Amino acid sequence: MVSEVLRAEGVGVSVDGRTLLADVELAVAPGRLLALVGPTGAGKTTLLRCLAGLLAPGSGRVLVGDRDLATLGPKERARQVGWVPQLLPELPEIRVRDLVASGRFSHQGLLGRSTPDDRAAVDAALEQMGLEARADDPLGELSGGQLRLALVARALAQDAPLLLLDEPTAGVDSPRALRLMERLLELLPERSLVLVSHDLNLAAQHADDVLLLSDGRIRAQGAPAEVLTEARLTEAFGPGLHVDTWGDVSHLAGRPRVLPRRADPKGDGRGLAPYLHS
Repeated sequence: MVSEVLRAEGVGVSVDGRTLLADVELAVAPGRLLALVGPTGAGKTTLLRCLAGLLAPGSGRVLVGDRDLATLGPKERARQVGWVPQLLPELPEIRVRDLVASGRFSHQGLLGRSTPDDRAAVDAALEQMGLEARADDPLGELSGGQLRLALVARALAQDAPLLLLDEPTAGVDSPRALRLMERLLELLPERSLVLVSHDLNLAAQHADDVLLLSDGRIRAQGAPAEVLTEARLTEAFGPGLHVDTWGDVSHLAGRPRVLPRRADPKGDGRGLAPYLHS
């Protein structure tokens, strides 16, 4: 019996003789959030695109359940894996509802006609992301955070058990990023989530599992406290990061907190400040 929603086995990608990923092994468990972290150029987005079936690995394979992702057609793949990119092409006049409805293509017949089930799925996705009031607005009128929610709603309309998200909070201010993460966490455990993030504290606070990449290779994977250690982050990012825990913050108790080291000439600990982005 297959216990993972998705599995990567020995995945490697090379372009023009340059290795982007090497022998990546991972498993996505049902109902859990996996965060992919690492420095710029580590291979995070390349790996996510392989997991989505948008990029064929040069070696290894990606399995959805017990089926090779490469053998699935576009509609079947979309029924299994939802993809949430960082950016969309410029589509300022497209209505929010129409963008979300485009996620239903994998459930429609040759003529692509919308059914009552399609409309119900679109309405449910808009409601889950809190976009009912903006459903008939053009995308050009949305804020960055609202556009990210619309992209998630489109993936939800696919009704796939797994969502892959590329930097869902990038370019979104902190309050809206927090609300977006709250919306995403509400999708668990009915769905599994894999997200790429440069925000180490976002991964530390919210992920069930973390995979740390650098130079296209896995450096560590497991629970946040096991992966986001000072030694491992120094190996991946270089010196300059300090790791402690959130102390008596009850909902974060035991989870790591990442802070940058600044010059501390007095040696009084004031050279530490909350870390947000790598």
